[in-house]
Amino acid sequence: KKKTCVVQKSLMKRRASTRTASSAPAKKAKVIHILDDENDSNQIFTFSSRLIQADGAKPAKLVNWLQDEQVNVGADGLSFTSHGYQFGSTKASVGVCDKGLWYYEVTLNNTSARVGWASNTFKPANKSDSVGCDSESWGINGSQQKKYFNDSAKLKGDHSWSYSGSREVGETYGTRYWSAGTVVGCLLDLDTKEMSFTYNGESMGMAFNNIVIAAGGNLRPCISLYRGTTANVNFGPNFKYKPPGYHGLNTSITSAENDSLSALFKKYQTESESNASGSLSLNIMRSKGVMSLLTDLGVTNENDPHFFLLAWKMRPRSFCEIYEDEWNVMWALERAFTLPEMKKAVNRWIEEIKDSSCYSDFYNYTFDYLLLEKGSNATALTKEDSVNVWNVLNIGKKWALYPKWIKYWNTNSLKGVTRDTWKMLPRLIEKMGDDPTQYNEDDFWPTAIDDFVIDFLPNDS
Repeated sequence: KKKTCVVQKSLMKRRASTRTASSAPAKKAKVIHILDDENDSNQIFTFSSRLIQADGAKPAKLVNWLQDEQVNVGADGLSFTSHGYQFGSTKASVGVCDKGLWYYEVTLNNTSARVGWASNTFKPANKSDSVGCDSESWGINGSQQKKYFNDSAKLKGDHSWSYSGSREVGETYGTRYWSAGTVVGCLLDLDTKEMSFTYNGESMGMAFNNIVIAAGGNLRPCISLYRGTTANVNFGPNFKYKPPGYHGLNTSITSAENDSLSALFKKYQTESESNASGSLSLNIMRSKGVMSLLTDLGVTNENDPHFFLLAWKMRPRSFCEIYEDEWNVMWALERAFTLPEMKKAVNRWIEEIKDSSCYSDFYNYTFDYLLLEKGSNATALTKEDSVNVWNVLNIGKKWALYPKWIKYWNTNSLKGVTRDTWKMLPRLIEKMGDDPTQYNEDDFWPTAIDDFVIDFLPNDS
């Protein structure tokens, strides 16, 4: 008989047992169901959550929000042409905020374009100012191999931030010039607050970091085109060069797909009702329902990472609980509406984390997820939880010193594992490997790692 991973089950049982009647009640989840057509068979549901915010009933599309007469957005909302002698810009009807890995693609018919991201409140002083002109937008230009952020402030004199004036600003970025048919991939990592781009699927490297989103705001795809240029945008889910771990921006589904998602959520929510009253009224799936879901998704042994993969993709508000808006948004993005489709999605996630950068984001997130159980003031994990999860994540699969690392944590006097120690462990394995003589003390390692390599290993019989 299939059973949930021992470690994961113990975490969820502990979560259920520690919830008390005095706990602050959860707020009702906000799930936006927007009717697109009066005919029930043609209903379109567009979902929003604290991670992704959609405007209006339609699927994600481009919007001429500046009401620029030189901008022509196609009927499908996914194509855009600029007819003027200066840049014209469009912005998406959907934005992302808080956490997660987000992606969209732009296919160009020529090179006079800038693509990137902008805040929901981005409104340049001049309609001809393109993405990257101020502190609320970030953009790149492949024809000039430059990147732009807040660059109108760097201009001298009275230049408008136009096509000619912008030659004075910008920083070098990229090594490949765009051409007709180029597909530019736009990646936004809100976990690390970094923005990067790809050229026909090849990474151009990180363009911007320390990305800041104003409280209550979000970031949206933003495209600026020069005269005669046309761009086609793809918000997902079917991308040409989708990077591992990233989601598109299209959360719209049909009425039938919505019914399927709703029925599955209610099934597991009902199962969880016995261990936490009020779940149905609050649109929450509690830990017992989550355990049942994991079993149905194929958890068979203690090394299955499904529990943490599900959390990594969903980015839930709380530990071992799923709100209905979180459920709807994730499965809409994954285009999975039945259990067999959800199982296939989980198998895709398992393949995705074989990519090193994708695994790094997944591994780092597990620390933040486990902290949700500890409360907002917690800064470290218990040693027991850390060791258990390292085992589940198979962190020591190819590291001969892993047994000694576990012994170190089972015997030292430290109270817990800090975020720095957690996140630097994969780097230690990569840099030092199985040979402690390769350890460089000058690399600013956390104290626990220094102690393990310099003091514990030489003295461990």
